[in-house]
Amino acid sequence: GLTAVFAVASTGWLTGTCQTVAAPLYLTHDGGVTWSAQPLPSLPASPAGGTSFSPLFTTEESGTLLTENQGLPGVSTSLFATSAGGLSWLLRSTTVGAPVADDFLDADRGWLVTTGDGASSGTDLYATDDGGKTWTRLGAFPYVGLSLDFLTSEAGWAAADLSEQNGGPVYLVQTGDGGRSWTGIVPRLASPPPSP
Repeated sequence: GLTAVFAVASTGWLTGTCQTVAAPLYLTHDGGVTWSAQPLPSLPASPAGGTSFSPLFTTEESGTLLTENQGLPGVSTSLFATSAGGLSWLLRSTTVGAPVADDFLDADRGWLVTTGDGASSGTDLYATDDGGKTWTRLGAFPYVGLSLDFLTSEAGWAAADLSEQNGGPVYLVQTGDGGRSWTGIVPRLASPPPSP
């Protein structure tokens, strides 16, 4: 499947999975009427196909874009950055492992969850403070199918896919130390108000 993300009403990107070529990225300037391929520079060869994830913008000009590439050594993650509103992208880093989720506070500070990178048997959480040029492994991250959302460099949340939790109660976790440790939260949903 493909996903469309728009920065403004006229400019947007189409991302998704392609089984035969590298991660696809298409750009529109007319509100989605026409789309053109937007090549990503230095994208690793991907003979078995690749996936591009929706761009994440922290300002109107600064953003990041993750790709997953199926190569001969296995799956790798590439992070691209833009300071031109997504009209051009620069390769910031390539790491081993498949991307699961990412979040950036600004052009420099961000987090990345990968799986299959060999650092542990499951998923791992990494952090960067230089826009993805280098990553520090914070540790194993025992949650899958998740999304990340950091509000500050210390406070963040991750929501796991309920279908991946085997019926377990914890599918929302929070951190107060930048992702070094996490605590499970069991949300209490309020009952709907009575009908009049």
